Amino acid sequence: MHVLVFAPRPLAFPLFTASQVRAPVEALLEVVAYPDFGICSMSFNFWHRLSRQLVNGLSSGGTNSSADEAAERERRRQFFQPAFERLVQLIRGRVRENESYATLSKDEKHEFRSSRDEVGDTLDDAAAVLGFSRCLSLLVEPLAALGAPPPPPPPPQQGRAAANGGSASGDASGRGYDWRTAEAALFCIKSIHRHATSPGDASLQQLLEVLPGLPREFPQLQATVCSTIARYGRWLERSMQAGYCRPLLQRLLGLAVADLELPNGYCQPAAASAIRHLCEECGAFMGSCLQDLLGLYNKVLRMGAAAGAPLGANGTSTTEQSLLMQEEDVELIIAAVCQAVSQAAPPDQRSQAGVALLMPVLQQLRDALTALGPSPPPPGSGVPPPAPVATSNPHLNPLVDRLAEVFGRTADSEVVAQMLMASWPVLDALMLRCAGCPKTTEHVLRTLRYGIKGAGRSAAQLLPTLLEVLPARFTATRHSAFLFIVSELVKFFGDDTSHDNTLSLILAGLITEAGRPLTSLATLTSSPDMVDDLFLLGLRALGYAPRLLLAPPGPLGTECRALVTLLDVAMIGCVIQHREANGSVLSFIARLTAPVTLARCPAAAADVLRLHLLPRAPIFVRLLLSCIAGSLPPGRVGIVSAALIGLVAFGATGPGAGAGTDMASSQGLGWLTAALQVVPEVAATSSDKQALLGAATAALRAGPPVSGSGEGDMMGNGDGGGYYDDSGWEAACQEFADLCRRNKRARQAAQAALLPQELAAAVDNGERRRGG
Repeated sequence: MHVLVFAPRPLAFPLFTASQVRAPVEALLEVVAYPDFGICSMSFNFWHRLSRQLVNGLSSGGTNSSADEAAERERRRQFFQPAFERLVQLIRGRVRENESYATLSKDEKHEFRSSRDEVGDTLDDAAAVLGFSRCLSLLVEPLAALGAPPPPPPPPQQGRAAANGGSASGDASGRGYDWRTAEAALFCIKSIHRHATSPGDASLQQLLEVLPGLPREFPQLQATVCSTIARYGRWLERSMQAGYCRPLLQRLLGLAVADLELPNGYCQPAAASAIRHLCEECGAFMGSCLQDLLGLYNKVLRMGAAAGAPLGANGTSTTEQSLLMQEEDVELIIAAVCQAVSQAAPPDQRSQAGVALLMPVLQQLRDALTALGPSPPPPGSGVPPPAPVATSNPHLNPLVDRLAEVFGRTADSEVVAQMLMASWPVLDALMLRCAGCPKTTEHVLRTLRYGIKGAGRSAAQLLPTLLEVLPARFTATRHSAFLFIVSELVKFFGDDTSHDNTLSLILAGLITEAGRPLTSLATLTSSPDMVDDLFLLGLRALGYAPRLLLAPPGPLGTECRALVTLLDVAMIGCVIQHREANGSVLSFIARLTAPVTLARCPAAAADVLRLHLLPRAPIFVRLLLSCIAGSLPPGRVGIVSAALIGLVAFGATGPGAGAGTDMASSQGLGWLTAALQVVPEVAATSSDKQALLGAATAALRAGPPVSGSGEGDMMGNGDGGGYYDDSGWEAACQEFADLCRRNKRARQAAQAALLPQELAAAVDNGERRRGG
């Protein structure tokens, strides 16, 4: 049996007769029919691989035309179609919960859910062969056999107990509706959703129209109903675009909203997900539902974290039992409604709709801020520091995140800009009041970043305020998330020179303040996140607006403080052991020296870069050579080599290095030669050093790749960044690294010769802690 199930190429069809092929398939169907699921599931891999072969086709290697191959593929599909139909009929019942499911242990329930997922995957394979319509007709059969669902049960006071997912043979209506079979059928149907490609499929439309009529007394059934709605949201959107199913959307949305309010909360996650998918996929068709959605929005705002928050003028908490909901579900609904409103509201009403979405959330934050009271006095002698705001007020951060959802899910940038301006006083007050709580500060800054991303260039009106506030707030908190705020500003306004004065001041202020305490390897090692985020900001500036860092001294250049700070920190950071921080530093050096950087700046930028980089370049070259020789792990040699050849190439373009300058006599190669000369023979011989110099000369003569647009991303990468990425150079660096690392004596000798004494001691201590 294992040979059949795990055959490497199932059924090389042309080599066998039909009866010979049918025999093993029938044997595998017998395996599928075996009562033990562990044995049944052993065949699933066979059906998966057979499905892939039938769908993708067995290529003839070019000997037949595409039409012949398509005809042969269809012939094979039709041959195996009865087997796959039988497969669907055999496994569709294996996902049904038995009556004792509630008494199973946690592990047994997990095992059952895993087996359901395996069946769902196999049904997906079967639908690929059978087609969606045929597979759906097979899966609907158990649901259709149940007949029409019973009418709703009478009120409990008439003697009928509400059903809670108990017996399959009897429910509160007394009609014996087998909800477990219905739930299993819907689970199977939702498993094949990706094959529903025909807009307006009549059988699927008919099925979805039946869903609102299924009994609502069974939360397990309704949860699967909502999951099914969520899976077919995209099909519904395509169908409505084609003119089908328009009335169905409002019915399904109403069903999901009604399930959201079912008692005991079992259905809430699935219902919230269904609402989210419907609004995300079909938001453009929800114009008639906007008032209902806004009513739902205002209702769920009182749930989740807000249920325990002090709200309103009296500062009391609202905790109605009927309004209990998990905060994750509340944020799903907030995101869903914001998306639907953004898509469905008429253009002339979007601003008003934005106000309706923003104000309730903003008022909750105002109330929460008022409840915090004034900032506590700084702790003195014998006075313990106050508990962080996030600890004493656990509802606050989720309320802040709700505002981030509103910003992030509103599509109109002008509306988001208006929201951001209206929210700024509250956000700034939260930054000021919660300066001592890094976690809350991070949530507030994340919300501000979402607002700036959503507003884009429309956030220009906030730039003067940010120039005044951000440096002071960063100095008070030293939270690295402020650097991400500036990064977003650079992204949106970096190509607009009209904002250079404001943007350069913000950039220089935060970079200078962030780098001020980073003066030793110990301080960098203790703050790797700050180092990482600082150079990510530098990379973003080089990618989008390098002129801001390389502007000449003056009101715009602000004495080149940002560039000087980055270079000074980079001279230490290039040997920091933290992988992400070190990678950002080295990427910054490579990007700074890439030809594309100066190509996108005014002519004076080259003089500015030479003024500040040339005096530091010989030290940089020695430090980077020490990284290759062993100061950094061997996996970083590639990125170190890119930074090193960038510096060497920059020296070849310095003053006096004209177009006809011989590469062998360039200033950059002189730096590399001087650094190699101090490497002792125990680490590398003269011929080894000459080989590295030769590889550098060849890389310089080859030049960088042709640069593209030069636009950069967060890491400074762009279309053709213009780096010197010669593979021969990198291979030579790797060979030199292997030589210097061949034993501990060679590695330590190279590091001692190349590194300054204080850095050599710090690096050596770090290696001892790592056991190197």
